[in-house]
Amino acid sequence: MKRIPPYVDILLMLVLATAATLPHYFGTDIPGGTDVRNAFYPWWTFAHNQLMQGRFPLWEPYQFLGGPFVANAQSALFSPVTWPTLLLGPRWGLAIHSTLLLWIGAAGMMVWVWQMRDEELSTNRRIGAFFAGVAFVFSPYVAVRWWTGHITLLTTVMWTPWLLAATLWSLRQPRRWAAYAVSSIPLALILVSGHPPSAFYATLPWVVWLVHLALLRNDWRRPLEQFLLAGVVGSMTAAVQLLPVVEILPYAWSSGQVVTDGFYAFSVRPLYILAALTPAVYSLGLDIVDEMVFSSNVIALFGWLLAVVRCKSHGRYLLVTAAVGALLAMGSYTGVYPFLYENVPYFSAIRLPSRAVFLLLLCIAAGLGEGIANLEDTQPRHLNAALGITAAIGLAGLAGLLDYAPTLEMQAIRSVLSGLISAVLLAVLLRIAFAFWERFGWGAAAAVGALLFITAGAGSVPLLQKSFPADTSPLFEELAGQPPRIATLDDTDLYNAPLLHPIVNTGGYNPLQIEAYRDLHTIDEGWQPEHAFVLPLFGVDYLLTREPGSPWEVLETQDDLRLYRVPDPLPVARVVHQIEVGVDDPRGRVL
Repeated sequence: MKRIPPYVDILLMLVLATAATLPHYFGTDIPGGTDVRNAFYPWWTFAHNQLMQGRFPLWEPYQFLGGPFVANAQSALFSPVTWPTLLLGPRWGLAIHSTLLLWIGAAGMMVWVWQMRDEELSTNRRIGAFFAGVAFVFSPYVAVRWWTGHITLLTTVMWTPWLLAATLWSLRQPRRWAAYAVSSIPLALILVSGHPPSAFYATLPWVVWLVHLALLRNDWRRPLEQFLLAGVVGSMTAAVQLLPVVEILPYAWSSGQVVTDGFYAFSVRPLYILAALTPAVYSLGLDIVDEMVFSSNVIALFGWLLAVVRCKSHGRYLLVTAAVGALLAMGSYTGVYPFLYENVPYFSAIRLPSRAVFLLLLCIAAGLGEGIANLEDTQPRHLNAALGITAAIGLAGLAGLLDYAPTLEMQAIRSVLSGLISAVLLAVLLRIAFAFWERFGWGAAAAVGALLFITAGAGSVPLLQKSFPADTSPLFEELAGQPPRIATLDDTDLYNAPLLHPIVNTGGYNPLQIEAYRDLHTIDEGWQPEHAFVLPLFGVDYLLTREPGSPWEVLETQDDLRLYRVPDPLPVARVVHQIEVGVDDPRGRVL
């Protein structure tokens, strides 16, 4: 029988990714979650319009006095995954983005698992790699991030498996310098994907991977060469994005002294780490942001334990990296983050500790592939040990979840128990499949894969299909045409809300958090009617607020929401963006 080439597996994963995101290609809604609605949709609409008019969007003029658009790293203009949106517009571009996102992550995970052994690609390894790809991109971690609109965060971390695979591939090539340069491509893609804090978590596994390979090969020279050359070439390739970001960094208040209490609130409690391994946690109907803190769970725990219990070569890497991820994710509970915040410059820009949960997801998914790939060498005692540990961690995870929400309704408890039962069924099915692998082969693999996708992916796919309407509210239909500039006060939920599309919100979500604009973002805390007179200086056409008292004309009202027309400002020849204050000098000079 002719052997099916490996690239067919990658094409099958593309079919699966397309099927999961298929609703995005129909209808009129914009694919994506809250942050896509609030930020990326207006940004990329602006960038698309500029490009269609033959202008590169260097400067974004709409937020207050404007700001550099390229220097906003989250604009992700140089990320290939963003290009369909820039060329086709958000409606179709974001649909393609959603499919590419899943496919890139899954294909990268598959290639990494393939590369973990320097030998002919066996059937077991191909099956394990496919399962690893499914577990990686259809995990609740990815689904909840898409649901909340963290699109550039996901794009950044999806390149990590490619970086790890390229590193291992390059170390095996005889022409090492050319191979090192090729392996720098995934690093450059991470750096231009639009989320600098996540670039830290995306590259940390790479550093640990290089150390692991150096110890495994008893050769530090080539991994060190790889780190230096790939780091330099990758950074230089991404310099078109990095240099503007570095230039604007001193003006961003988030890079200076910040209050870290809000960040610590996203530290993962130790029991949550176990709860993260409990299936179906994300479907409990809790607050989605709370669920996001510990939403890394994947059904692949059994396969991961199978790889780690044997602790053969790369199993040690998976165990250490997962431990590092858990340690970082616990944040203030371990004291690691307070130390780093206080002693490492700019580390506060890394922000939320819970993002380190990505390392757990990466290692558990890869461990599933590694465990299945090593079936031929696996002893029955290893299978039984992994099954027992899976059951123990499942029960501990349930305890961790109940510690988080002791008053869960019965429906939520049933959801957790059904997830645990699914995990046990998967473990039993794997145990049977492993025992008769040679006899049943692909049939057993298909059954395992079906159960894996049903239990791990069934709750994730609806979240991956999150979208929002692009239509303007009838209240503001008269403002269509050239998008006016609107300022919103009182409520950040109004920032670029659906009722404002396609109207440009002057005071909208600004991740640059430029220090000079910080007070303007918080002006609503002490709103006075006289504050309104600053708005004409920023070219604002309309003010949207719930606070009465403006001296301007009210155009429309909706419930307690008021839309005011801002009068034309007095002629201003030029706006000074920096003022130097000096003292008089008797000799007529200004010091």
